[in-house]
Amino acid sequence: MSKITKLEIQKKNKNRVNVYVDDVYSFSLLENQIIDLGISKLKDYTASDIDNMKKESVFGILYQNALFFCVGREHSHKEVRDYLKRKCTKIMKDFYIEDVTDAISKVEIALANKDYINDERFCDFWIEYRNVKKGISRKKIILELRAKGVDDETIEKAILKNSRDDKSEIKKVILRKRNKYEDDNKLIRYLLSQGFSFSDIKEALNDSNE
Repeated sequence: MSKITKLEIQKKNKNRVNVYVDDVYSFSLLENQIIDLGISKLKDYTASDIDNMKKESVFGILYQNALFFCVGREHSHKEVRDYLKRKCTKIMKDFYIEDVTDAISKVEIALANKDYINDERFCDFWIEYRNVKKGISRKKIILELRAKGVDDETIEKAILKNSRDDKSEIKKVILRKRNKYEDDNKLIRYLLSQGFSFSDIKEALNDSNE
């Protein structure tokens, strides 16, 4: 059996509490986790109890990081999972944990339940962001969304909702790239590589050359 001998609020993060087991720092928890878990000083805990507290600590750390990550812009489920996996490298070393799959899954579910991550909303954001920024073909945006882990049904629904099409998008790209590709053949090759169809390219170029 072990005892939690000290609970100390962190100086840099007032929401986290350092937990000392048998007078040695062991892990930290969010204040609400201390309350939810009913942790108190000088109470006896088994090795299994301490191990479960460490798992909760990992969850709390990952959840806080994920919240900050989600604040900047919309993210897909896969983007959040990949971010958490990168964050876990140091955590696994600090806590001597070999597998954090359960913690990542738990964080992802918690974020989804609070609607911090939503693939449908992410699709809407990404399509609008890519259209407004530089212009993009339907084919390429589908490939990008697939790479971000969004399923085809969700992608298709988002694209159907969007009013933009390849013919309007291609004109943006031509205006942006015309100075770089003064030769039409080179510009055509570039536009084909971006997923636009040859017929749409020819029509847009004819319009721009008139």
